[in-house]
Amino acid sequence: MSDFQWVQLLLVDVELVLLMVKNCVLYASTLLSAESRIQKFFRTHLDLIQNNPPMIPRHVGYDNIIQGYERKGDVK
Repeated sequence: MSDFQWVQLLLVDVELVLLMVKNCVLYASTLLSAESRIQKFFRTHLDLIQNNPPMIPRHVGYDNIIQGYERKGDVK
């Protein structure tokens, strides 16, 4: 092989390495972007839950017991 062919092969190898590095960087940035979107979603979801807690249905008897204690003055 001539020197020119070796240089061409070397340039092709360098180009392939640069493409692999570029793909790795793009993949990493995609993962980081997805991670930040997921974190933002969960933060928003947690804020909604903390600011608007879900309504927990009470048993009818429970309300009657509390009202009975309130009438007696036991609940402050």
